[in-house]
Amino acid sequence: MSLCAWVVLRDSVMMQQRELLEQMAHAGAAEMRVTQAQGGEPSFTHLQKSLLARDADIRLTAIEASGRVLYDSQMDAEEMMDHWTRPEVLEALNGRVGFDQRFSVSLREEMLYCGVPVIVDDEVAGVFRVSRPVSSFRPLIRRLDLVVLRAGLLTAAVAGVLCFVFARRFTEPIEVMRRGAEQFGRGHLGRAIPAMPTVELGELAESLNRMAVQLDQRIGEITRQRNEREAILESMREGVLAVDRQERILTLNRVAEKMLGVSVGEARGKLVQEVLRNVELQRFLREAADTPDAVRDQPLQLHENLILELRSQPLLDGEGRLFGLLIVLADVTRLHRLENLRREFVANVSHELRTPITSIKGFAETLQDGGLEDAGRAAKMVDVIVRQSDRLGGVIEDLLALSRLERRGVAIERVECVVATLIGQAEEICALKAARLGVAVEIECPPELRAHVSPTLLTQAVTNLLDNAITHGSEGGHVSVCAADVNGELEIRVTDRGPGIAPEHLERLFERFYRVDKARSRDLGGTGLGLSIVKHVAQAHGGTVTVTSKVGEGSTFVLHLPLR
Repeated sequence: MSLCAWVVLRDSVMMQQRELLEQMAHAGAAEMRVTQAQGGEPSFTHLQKSLLARDADIRLTAIEASGRVLYDSQMDAEEMMDHWTRPEVLEALNGRVGFDQRFSVSLREEMLYCGVPVIVDDEVAGVFRVSRPVSSFRPLIRRLDLVVLRAGLLTAAVAGVLCFVFARRFTEPIEVMRRGAEQFGRGHLGRAIPAMPTVELGELAESLNRMAVQLDQRIGEITRQRNEREAILESMREGVLAVDRQERILTLNRVAEKMLGVSVGEARGKLVQEVLRNVELQRFLREAADTPDAVRDQPLQLHENLILELRSQPLLDGEGRLFGLLIVLADVTRLHRLENLRREFVANVSHELRTPITSIKGFAETLQDGGLEDAGRAAKMVDVIVRQSDRLGGVIEDLLALSRLERRGVAIERVECVVATLIGQAEEICALKAARLGVAVEIECPPELRAHVSPTLLTQAVTNLLDNAITHGSEGGHVSVCAADVNGELEIRVTDRGPGIAPEHLERLFERFYRVDKARSRDLGGTGLGLSIVKHVAQAHGGTVTVTSKVGEGSTFVLHLPLR
């Protein structure tokens, strides 16, 4: 509004100046018309005195219709150029009052011009022009500008104060709602926006509060569903791997992380090829992606100690559209090992039983076909049949013993026994073989040493260890059996001075039918089950059995059993 007033006032000042110049120009044109009508040269002395007395800055100029300057109050008319090209003069020669504002070359300042036609006998006989410097009324405009500026500043200040007061009144509630919305955005949905002073803002605040409550409920529901889903995934014994249709990893549970050797943080969003360098797994995923509706099962051996079974299922969204694959990874390493052990066990049992049965059958058929006629030869055959029968019975007895020991939930009966007595019984059982091989057996056991054990099982375990030491030790060598209470634990050590056992065989010594030297063991009559029985006897007592050996120096087997 101040700007409009300023423009109006400036226009008003300019209009007053134009009107003043026009009045002076009309007065000069009247005098010029009278003198020209009388046919004489116009004299502007009287007019100049009267007009210049009013304003010393006024410039008077009389111009003929041809443009020749007849008179000028500030310059010599004869030296001045024709003025018929001046805009105000051209306008006056056309019978109208003309105005123009321009820079005067002769006076070297900006001037405001007004030209009035001099009419004689209804024709334009000349032009009387009045002009004045713009600088003469510019101070007035400046004062006017200053007044308007002050008024504008005052108005702006008052308006600013009023605007601030009213804006404060309206923006403060909006600011409160803005802060409340920011709190909602940060997840603080329980902080409601307070009541607002106006109806409109109150309705908006109430809508935001309702939205926050609904959003809190929805987020809580989503969080519960996510936690339930993660709990299910993490509690699974199988690994779970989810990929999208571009084979980018969506997620995997902790079991899958351990199986595949990757973390979900590093793998999420990456291609399977970037994270997992297994060709078989990548081929399985490609085949599953080509036919996602078909359920696929495939074994995968990641490394020597981990065999997985892969199973793929399509991942569908809420509208039933396919968006990825779910791969379930089951660890079947133990099953494969058990299957291998089963096959190996069957093969070993078959072999162990076939050998003596074949021998028995062969010699029996020989005797049947006339071998009885040669008494000496028949006696040897019968001796072989007896030995092979004993061997066959030993295998069967050992298998039955293992079967009894491996049955879970069957508690063994323990009684307090004198350990030296049990070791002595084991020595008696092995005495014949020791004498045949020329092996000396030395027993070292405190006579007062007692332990709560199964006497039958412990005697069998010591017998097996002693028999193993005699069999695989050096002929004419020495075997020692030492028993002692070591830190509240019964330790029975059986040491031989035989050829020893290579380190690669130590871990498998207690497996059924495992032999370091298979040919030598069978020649010596072993069943391959003795050490496995020892391990199960120790486990049945809640103990363990260990072995240490050096090639060329001998071996030491140690039974660790609780005393009570």
